[in-house]
Amino acid sequence: MLNELAQEIHQNSVDKGFYEKDRNPYEIWMLINTEIVEAVEAYRDGFGLNEFAYDRRAEGAFEDKPVGIPSEMADIFIRGLDACAYWGIDIEKAIKEKMAYNAKRAYKHGRQH
Repeated sequence: MLNELAQEIHQNSVDKGFYEKDRNPYEIWMLINTEIVEAVEAYRDGFGLNEFAYDRRAEGAFEDKPVGIPSEMADIFIRGLDACAYWGIDIEKAIKEKMAYNAKRAYKHGRQH
């Protein structure tokens, strides 16, 4: 399911012209980081953690632009899944492997606090 979604997201990015040349991994990781910062800024601006909001005034918007924390969280995943498809990462396998590993770790990874 996530691999198919990653492919759909990546195809949209290609269709919108974001892959006319090879993308540098550092650039992609920083774009993901930018979305995290935008979520922080939305929280600082007073948006609720699960508050869906819309901005009609967004530059070039032809309809209300989703804004706020859920929108920025979506952007984090969109950018991440886009990168996975671009790099050929089987994200479903990676998540399942990591979850299986994490399930075997000690409580709080063995730390006291």
